[in-house]
Amino acid sequence: PSAVGIYNKVGSEQNADGSYTSSAMQWCKFNSLEDGVRGYFEFISISRYNNLKGVTDPLRYLQLIKEDGYATSLKYMDNVYNVVLKNNLQRFDNGVNNDKDFVNQLLFKCPFTVKVNTPKLNIRTGAGTNFNKIGRYTGIGVFTIVEVKQGAGSKKGWGKLKSGLGWISLDYCEVK
Repeated sequence: PSAVGIYNKVGSEQNADGSYTSSAMQWCKFNSLEDGVRGYFEFISISRYNNLKGVTDPLRYLQLIKEDGYATSLKYMDNVYNVVLKNNLQRFDNGVNNDKDFVNQLLFKCPFTVKVNTPKLNIRTGAGTNFNKIGRYTGIGVFTIVEVKQGAGSKKGWGKLKSGLGWISLDYCEVK
């Protein structure tokens, strides 16, 4: 598990009538945001949440996880969905993010290697086509990616080259 510890806290659970009940709760501690994300995926791998696998519609996902008992707040779905809309997070719901192996590489295994099969893959100064080309290409080969970001012009995201030269579109790469 990615959690480094557990602490106890008295919190509240919301009842169906809107009232609250005090409840002893256990919370996990994580050393980093990455560990926290990993912990979330470990948590929803519990059999109770099997119905979430493959669900890509954010509202349906929130409805199911609430029905599974993940949150008792009557406004849980509204609150979380407002965060999704405010930050345009639904842009991650299509294409590559349905490929579990690729997502796991991106979220949990940086650095990782990619194979480039095109001789003229542009290297850019930042994660997106809105950043300048550095005037060099990767060439065909295997490269190490040390960071991944979303950005304009790539469905799979942008990978930062270990060499420090810049960023490449992962649309043209095969994860090794």
